[in-house]
Amino acid sequence: MVADWKGYKSRCLYIFDDIDDRVMLYVKNIIQWNREDEEAGIPVEQRTPITLFINSYGGDVSVCYALVSAMRLSKTIVRTVNVSVACSAAGIILLSGTPRYRYCFPMSFCLLHQGSRTLGGTASQVESQQNNYKKMIKVMEEHILENTKIEPKEWTKIKTKENYYWPEQQVEKGIVDNICSSIDEVL
Repeated sequence: MVADWKGYKSRCLYIFDDIDDRVMLYVKNIIQWNREDEEAGIPVEQRTPITLFINSYGGDVSVCYALVSAMRLSKTIVRTVNVSVACSAAGIILLSGTPRYRYCFPMSFCLLHQGSRTLGGTASQVESQQNNYKKMIKVMEEHILENTKIEPKEWTKIKTKENYYWPEQQVEKGIVDNICSSIDEVL
């Protein structure tokens, strides 16, 4: 999950597993690279982009939100690349790349859905957890609608289903901006 030294120097990060606490290292990387660029006085348009390669079936939505927040706050471009699968939380990360810098490989797919969660504890704890989860889903839905071409009426109709998007559909729905025709586009 952690970028190797060469990947660190080239600002390439890889999510090739579940979205879990290990991804918090990438939040740290994004913050660190922005700090380094700021301290060096590098203009935003001259900074080396951060590239996040994604192959994940999803995972923890709170970790996903932390990474998405860091990506959105980054002055340095954050490219996202769906190399195979970007499902659920990974799909949210994919569509959160810097606009115009979101890519997918030619045989990749993305899954967007309402999400799922297991609740447990006392009745009042479950009620609190459910209220918090509803807020998390609302934040996710707003984020999807703000960062894709999916219309609110369409999302309302499809959100309870498993919605798979192949490359042309990823572009059509604004999940990504480009289908890679060469690896050089994302290096």
